[in-house]
Amino acid sequence: MNKIFIYSLLALLIINIKVQADTLDKALINVLETNPKILSGQKYTQSIFEDSNLSGVVYRPRMSLVGSVGHNQSRTTVYSKYSPSSIGINLNQTIFDGYKGKYEIQKSKEDFYKAEFEQISLEQLIFLDAIKVYIDLLYNIDLLELKTKNENIIEEELKSARIQFQLGDIKKSDLLLAEAIYKKAIIDISDINKNIINLKTTFKNEIQMEAVDLSVPIINFNYIPNSIDEAILIAKLEHPRILLNQHIINSGNLNTKIIESEKYPQVNLNANYSKSWNPLSNVKQSDTLSVAGTVTIPLYDSGLIDSKIRKSSFLENKYNYDAIQVKNKVIEDVTINWNSIKSLNDAILSENNFLLVNMDILEAVKEERNNGISSNLDFLNAQSSVIDTKIRLSKHQFDKLYYSYKLLSSIGRLNLNFLLN
Repeated sequence: MNKIFIYSLLALLIINIKVQADTLDKALINVLETNPKILSGQKYTQSIFEDSNLSGVVYRPRMSLVGSVGHNQSRTTVYSKYSPSSIGINLNQTIFDGYKGKYEIQKSKEDFYKAEFEQISLEQLIFLDAIKVYIDLLYNIDLLELKTKNENIIEEELKSARIQFQLGDIKKSDLLLAEAIYKKAIIDISDINKNIINLKTTFKNEIQMEAVDLSVPIINFNYIPNSIDEAILIAKLEHPRILLNQHIINSGNLNTKIIESEKYPQVNLNANYSKSWNPLSNVKQSDTLSVAGTVTIPLYDSGLIDSKIRKSSFLENKYNYDAIQVKNKVIEDVTINWNSIKSLNDAILSENNFLLVNMDILEAVKEERNNGISSNLDFLNAQSSVIDTKIRLSKHQFDKLYYSYKLLSSIGRLNLNFLLN
């Protein structure tokens, strides 16, 4: 019984570890393992890889075994149920096809690379969505803690205002303002709690795990470029959408060459060996061996091949224009994300300085209150200012974290190889 209990407990622990996320790494690994779009894309990429394997058989010989059994009723009384019969082996080999097979092999590889980079792009988009909901949930949890502290301060401020109003130290409008501020603080906390509930639901749908004791991710800033020029250069070299379009262009070019190969002569070799039996014939058994080469020369096709070539060339031009648009969009995203991080760095520095000033003011007001110079209301106001600054600082810090991941995505490095190292 003890062993059964221990095994059951271990099983429950394993299940809980699997379905609960406390770090971003665990969340993203689970996304990679469970997301249906990612899994579907992986299967599709594998199928394209098999197509590339199939294309390699173009120049390999093809052999087949052929056998037949028949029956024949002649005008005589002779009847043979199993005659005539034969068995044979056929061998077909392509000698020259205008390099069509060679180009098809290359095109199948380009199609595989296309599928691979499409999969990488898909994974980056899904990872970024998962990271956003993870960081949004973290921010709202932190915001709830700060707002709760602020609500406690405002409640004390309201109590102090009521006492001061009874003593005649403040006007009723001041008391009403304090009550309105307190009610707003209660509503803010209620709204944040609703946001957290919604985000936890989204978290579970996106990541397929429960959010439990989430920790703030530590991004490896060694992978963040040192300048915007470096970021753009990395994006041009590594971004999957840019690499995808390069392979689309290559595939289009090879498709044109495949069509052009139809203008060349085709040379094939065919060898056949067969053995046949026919009891009704004077020749009861015969062996046949034949080797023949065939040459097919295209003469006239009513302009069909030329039309296909023109269409393929137009598509090549389209792919080139699409690649330019994609590259410009990638550079635009890199620039926006880089400038956003730079602006957030300035905002964080400014809020940190403002926080230090507010904390100094709080200490000064605290000392003045002890000396009877400032009121308890002044002290509570100073405390509330500190909390408000921390709330703004928290927002900027979580925004910077998210835009750092967005920058990684825009340069093509939002993958587990970079995130987990």
